Amino acid sequence: MATTDVKIELEVDLSLIPNYAIVLDDPIRGVLDSTAHRLGGVGFYNVSEYFQSMSVSRGKSRELDEYESGDAQVRFNNSQRAFDPKYQLSPFYGSIVPRLPIRISVNDILAYTGIVRDWNIGYDPGGASYATAVCSDRFTILAQAPLTLEYNDVQFSGQRINEILSRPEVDWSLTERNIDTGETTLSADLIAEGTAALSYFRQVETTEQGQLFIAKNGYLTFRSRNDTPQIAATFADDGTGIPYLSVSVVYGSELLYNRIEIIPDGLDPVIVDDAISQSGYGISALTLNTLHEYETDAQDMANYMLASYAQPEFRFEQVTIQLGDIPSGDVEDILNIELGDLIGITFTPSRIPPAIVEYARVVGLEHEAEALSHEVRVRLASLAVIPFVLDSEALGVLDTSSLGY
Repeated sequence: MATTDVKIELEVDLSLIPNYAIVLDDPIRGVLDSTAHRLGGVGFYNVSEYFQSMSVSRGKSRELDEYESGDAQVRFNNSQRAFDPKYQLSPFYGSIVPRLPIRISVNDILAYTGIVRDWNIGYDPGGASYATAVCSDRFTILAQAPLTLEYNDVQFSGQRINEILSRPEVDWSLTERNIDTGETTLSADLIAEGTAALSYFRQVETTEQGQLFIAKNGYLTFRSRNDTPQIAATFADDGTGIPYLSVSVVYGSELLYNRIEIIPDGLDPVIVDDAISQSGYGISALTLNTLHEYETDAQDMANYMLASYAQPEFRFEQVTIQLGDIPSGDVEDILNIELGDLIGITFTPSRIPPAIVEYARVVGLEHEAEALSHEVRVRLASLAVIPFVLDSEALGVLDTSSLGY
């Protein structure tokens, strides 16, 4: 079965690392273009020798939630005071500071990119010490970036996000974003002075009914509502897919809405009702404030959401995999799963056929790892808002997938 190799990298001043800088004429440390030794400067340095455990949580819990900042905690052995910011003999002295960039990889596949918010250092009476890096992804930066008063022209949702990312007060690198153009036309508006960039982007996301998140590589990612996701993995309890430790299923009304009210900025509200659902379950209303330019787009969105959420939902909520229990060839597929991807699940309740076979969208990813154990939890949403895709095994079945709106 599989083993996993967790690599933790911190962005530090490489010139301070003993035995790391290039030494002229040295047969090992003097090799030009070496990745093991450099002239110095700031760069990522592998600190995995100190690693004890880590946890990562990215995404959201269900379809209609907002994607949250991805969080991580990494615990290091600090017995030699390597992560003590006051210890001048530490190999990282001067670099152990808040807002320090961090990367977490598993088997050389990125699992998380973020910044260290805090360093928590603990000591026990016997002299043992540990340091915990408490991390967030760069949603934290967007949540604290106040926008200046500026007029926006009529434009597509992704164009609006790109334009704001390039403003001086945000200054998000062009090479660290992956933004779809979008399919919804946003109205011209004047953003209030001091509005947080992330808060405004989430209103754009709601209007598009797309997905906005920080990817594993740290890129700000915006997927339009009819983006075609890839099928990243197939899990099964009957030998036809990757084996899993457990699966949880939800059938209920937490996402049941039979009255949808869309309130576009500057337009009349659009309200649609499902009388049959309301007679059976009572009225459950969902109200969304949007930036639609056209009332017809708001009407289409309301109708689409009513069709998607007017009845109780059966969905797989989470699948849990212990990486050490599965064939090594399947580990890479799991580690490559990204938010927004699709997975297939075959589940036979109580081992009594027939099996339930469903596809679901990945809305959350979690890792819990230490020396001898690595568990991955994949949080899921139903395919109610996934578009129909010709020739797709999962999305090309008539009367099961949506044709979009």
